[in-house]
Amino acid sequence: MIFAMHKFLSEALCREIRAEYQEALDAGQIVPKGMGTGKTDVSLLAISAVDGPWLVDMTADWLRRVLHIPPITLDYCAYTRLEVGQLHELHADAVKLDGTPNHTPHRVATALLYLSDGYEEFDGGELYLPEFGMTIVATPGLLVGMPTDLAHRHAVTVVTRGVRDAIALWYKELT
Repeated sequence: MIFAMHKFLSEALCREIRAEYQEALDAGQIVPKGMGTGKTDVSLLAISAVDGPWLVDMTADWLRRVLHIPPITLDYCAYTRLEVGQLHELHADAVKLDGTPNHTPHRVATALLYLSDGYEEFDGGELYLPEFGMTIVATPGLLVGMPTDLAHRHAVTVVTRGVRDAIALWYKELT
């Protein structure tokens, strides 16, 4: 099951989040992981526009409803930026491609919240889900949710123009 909700966040809020991220990056207040590759992975806590639990809680509530899962809590949340030449290889979020547990086997749900526009601001960078024969183009405010198992393997194709910004949220069961 893959679920999508358009306009989960407004385009204006998406622009505000991106601008705040860029300002912090330019000022050296944020030091992205993987700088040698251009990939950004920064805790969402660095972005005050989404400060507080509202985004995390609202996303968790939506995931629980659409995936019909028990109560969940945030495991990790990151602002991710992919630039030209960057991609995410095929993977599942809680298991390796051979089906054995990965370093985060406790994760049960993933949410991807897009901040930039794959029709206007960048080319490539589509979310590809081979088991569903599905490719999703990012639009600002689009939220995509799915389980973290092998049946929900996914990849992001290489960005060939522009910058792709998103927020990734991974959830585990509330214990």
